[in-house]
Amino acid sequence: MLNAYCKEVLLFHNSFPEPDLNQIAKSGSKHDLLILSSFVLTVAVNCENKNKYIQRIMTLPEDLQAALMVAIEQTMYQLEAPSPNPDQPDPTSFSNNSPNLDPSKQSALFSKLNINPNSSKEHINSILQTELLAQFEKNDSIQANLEKLSKDVDRWHQKYEGEKQTKLELSNQLELALSSNNNPPSYDPTSKTFTIVKAENDALRSDLEKAELQNNNLTSQLQEMILKLNKANSENLSQKSQLAELEKLRDQEQEYLFLQEKLSKSENIIEKYRVKLEQSTDLKKKLASVEQQLKNETETRAIFESKYLSLLSSKSDSQNSLTISDSLTKLESQLNLATIENSELVNKLSKLESENKKLSSEAQLYKNSSRDLEERIRELELGAANLASQYPNANANTLSSSQNNLELAETLGESPAQLKQQIKKLSLEIKKLRRGSVIKDDHIKEKALFESWVEIANAEKLDALSKLSAAENTISQLSSKIQSLEINPNNDTSKLEQSLKEKQSKIEELQTGFQNVISENKSLLSKLDNYAAEITNYKAQLNATIAELKEQSAVLAQLEKICTSSKYYSAGNNSEKPNLVSWYTDLELLYRSKSEQLENLQSEQSELEGTIQTQRGRMAELENLVIGAEQNNLDVKSITEKLLESRKECHNYVLSLQKSKQLIKKLSKDLESSSSSNVGSEKTLNVQISRMQSDLDSKQEEIAGLKEQIKSIQKQKNFETRLMSSAWFYMQRKMEQDNDQIGTTGARAGSNFSNVSSGSEYSKGINPNYSSTKNQPGIKGFDKHSASASRFVANGRFVNSTSSWLESQREAYILILVLDLCAGSLSFNCEYSFLTFSL
Repeated sequence: MLNAYCKEVLLFHNSFPEPDLNQIAKSGSKHDLLILSSFVLTVAVNCENKNKYIQRIMTLPEDLQAALMVAIEQTMYQLEAPSPNPDQPDPTSFSNNSPNLDPSKQSALFSKLNINPNSSKEHINSILQTELLAQFEKNDSIQANLEKLSKDVDRWHQKYEGEKQTKLELSNQLELALSSNNNPPSYDPTSKTFTIVKAENDALRSDLEKAELQNNNLTSQLQEMILKLNKANSENLSQKSQLAELEKLRDQEQEYLFLQEKLSKSENIIEKYRVKLEQSTDLKKKLASVEQQLKNETETRAIFESKYLSLLSSKSDSQNSLTISDSLTKLESQLNLATIENSELVNKLSKLESENKKLSSEAQLYKNSSRDLEERIRELELGAANLASQYPNANANTLSSSQNNLELAETLGESPAQLKQQIKKLSLEIKKLRRGSVIKDDHIKEKALFESWVEIANAEKLDALSKLSAAENTISQLSSKIQSLEINPNNDTSKLEQSLKEKQSKIEELQTGFQNVISENKSLLSKLDNYAAEITNYKAQLNATIAELKEQSAVLAQLEKICTSSKYYSAGNNSEKPNLVSWYTDLELLYRSKSEQLENLQSEQSELEGTIQTQRGRMAELENLVIGAEQNNLDVKSITEKLLESRKECHNYVLSLQKSKQLIKKLSKDLESSSSSNVGSEKTLNVQISRMQSDLDSKQEEIAGLKEQIKSIQKQKNFETRLMSSAWFYMQRKMEQDNDQIGTTGARAGSNFSNVSSGSEYSKGINPNYSSTKNQPGIKGFDKHSASASRFVANGRFVNSTSSWLESQREAYILILVLDLCAGSLSFNCEYSFLTFSL
């Protein structure tokens, strides 16, 4: 049934493959169901109620709408084909899953668009992109024109309905008139008038068929244009989504440029800190020289102490009592000065205690910060990748820094009263350093730490390599997708969108990683600033200790001078020995009190040394962090190179999209060239419709004039019937008198006259629309004969002689035949015009 409808009504000459209904009923085969559904959709879109179905299709979502339009176009293409091709696939095979184009079709498309097939893919995609933008504009203009045409069609439809109602009323009147006449007139088919009227009717029928064919062609063209517009709208929406994605990619490029600028700034800052670290190495060398000076001073001090003890032993001699008394007076004065200095030193010790408390609080803060740093170091994704290769140099640097920090920590918090014990500690530490025990212990600990960090770094390196391999796999997949997209740019757009979304998510992950690295770099830089401030504080403390050592060296020089002078005065001081004993006892008491104070200070100093050792460990960790930061910078550089490669790939994608848009624009130009011809046919249709409207107006005026003529003809007809009846009776009388031959002719004339009377009554039912064929030759003859008949009746020629009456009777008979034929042809012509206008 559907095939017959397509052949006979829709005039599709090709046969469509019929679905197997038995298979659908038994197993519900998807293949047959697809054929049947696509065929039903095409018939629905081409039927009289197609607007309803098209509106329902437009209410569907865009994806389903595009799929339905593609299926309808495929079936239309198969139906409109001139002959069935066995090699052509089924309509179900026309799906979006066909990845490859026919090479012949592809070459034809390139030849239409003036594209060299050997040119680069980027060039082709840019051409397609420009053409797509042009097609968007043309589709908008075509949509505006269609809206105007739809409004005009609605207006003409309203006019048509009004005229249809008027014609129905007139046709009802004609039917009433025809039903009133039971005896239709007889006519001779061999007459010239009949042949003329028949030829004119055939010409009118051929014109009607041509008009119907034109109307069918125009309707099919309009439907094709609607389908093309829907397809163009779907493509327009897809291209808009692609443009939005391109804008997102541009924004991401700007963000990457901003991140690169930040990374370059961070690299400059790290280089500055490297310079500062080199300067700190110079300071360490200076500290080593200062330590050597301290060692020399401790040796000289030990010599002075031995000399002082020998002097004390010499005081027991009585011979030198006089000289000793003088020296003791001087020593008393020096003791007074020493007490004053001790009070000042006590104040300094109180200050040092407050500073020690501050340092203890800061040590706790440093502990917490060191824990945070260790956790962050473990969380670094690409940290310590090249640490194994730089291990020996890093070990030597950390050892030298630890030694310098030990010496630095020991010099802090000293006072003149604590010099003796500090010198002993320094000598013991120097011996240990010579033996190498401390170095070995530190070396083993640091080696264990380095090995653990190397393992962590290797694990992170493996993770990074796995991520790189995954990224390379994704890049290879994207390249394969690009190649498939270049082969089929229309079918693989959905796949490209998915790949772009995946790549966008990966780019966002990389961006978050960059932000984390930048935040960690900032935290490291802030910590480096803090440690630089601490180094400056240590420098200030070293300067203070060096100044105090200078003061102590000056005091020792004075003591040596006192010892030399005491030797000269020992002989004169024997008489003052008991006073000296009491004085020595007082000195011992003072010494014990001072020793207790020194023990307290030593305990505090031990606490300070513990805090300093913790700070030394933190300094070593910070140096390792600096090395890790350098390695992170190397990793960041490698990541930036990968980002540049990804940018290049994104740029290639953008160029490919632009070329595809240019190709689509060229295709839209071809569509516009084809649509311009359709627009020309639409213009001709509008002209024909305007002409038909003007013809209808003229016909309505002629119908009004014919109604008036019919009224006047009816009046004349009544008068003529009376005259003819009187003439009939007169002729019967004359015929009885004439011979038999004349009688036979009179009988024929009587029958003809009866036909005239009946024809005059039948003329009441003539279609008033026959004025549309006024210029035809048969109708002109009718006008002439009617005029001659009226003259003949008015003059009364048939009363004078029988021959004149017979001639007039023959003319009347011919006139009636012409009237019958004209009435039939006019009614037929009006019915056909009504049908064509309704179509």
